[in-house]
Amino acid sequence: MTIEHRQDAAVNVVLALFERDRGAEQSARQLLSSVAPAFEDTALQHALAAPLADWPNDLAAMTANRSLEVPIQR
Repeated sequence: MTIEHRQDAAVNVVLALFERDRGAEQSARQLLSSVAPAFEDTALQHALAAPLADWPNDLAAMTANRSLEVPIQR
């Protein structure tokens, strides 16, 4: 199974984060790019061009759609 044919695109995001953590920039970016269309309007889109150190820490942060969040009023 190639990276473009996984049933759940989130798997490639997790693998990209793993690759980032081990310092494998090329494979991290390749994995993230392979599923970017499935995660429009998310932090993942910004990560595509950002330095690895600036990527969100985890799957939830990487795939969060900020436009859907409800702000907490204090």
